[in-house]
Amino acid sequence: MSEAANPYAPPKAAVEVAVEGPPIELASRAARFGAAVVDSLILFGALLFGGIIHPAAAVVGVLAVGGLNLWTLHRHRASLGKCSLGLRIVRSDGSEAEFWRIVLLRSLPVTVIGAIPYLGLLTVVDALFIFGSARRCVHDYAADTVVVDAK
Repeated sequence: MSEAANPYAPPKAAVEVAVEGPPIELASRAARFGAAVVDSLILFGALLFGGIIHPAAAVVGVLAVGGLNLWTLHRHRASLGKCSLGLRIVRSDGSEAEFWRIVLLRSLPVTVIGAIPYLGLLTVVDALFIFGSARRCVHDYAADTVVVDAK
């Protein structure tokens, strides 16, 4: 039986992959670490300042920082720390990441797991994935996102 008559043969059509737009430039590990430090300092500052005034003020401060982060994630696709360093969250193909994807698949699981005693250590494992060649944490894989230099 000839190959052309074989119904189980793979198709012979040529496949072209079209890449639209400029190639994306992944954020450096140092920039992502710096953004995480800025985010942590902002949250710690809200807790400390609020805690000096009154414990309820600390809660209000944390909620305010959370609200600001949600706003910057919606508007700029970046947390306060990422905005300060010119970073942005996009899909792995370079297209715009949806707000729901960033919040529900990327941020919320890390926040919830980090708040659970002993399971919070998994956030360290999540962060260590940044040392792979793709420079993506586990939450990036879960949400199909990457962090890029937006400058």
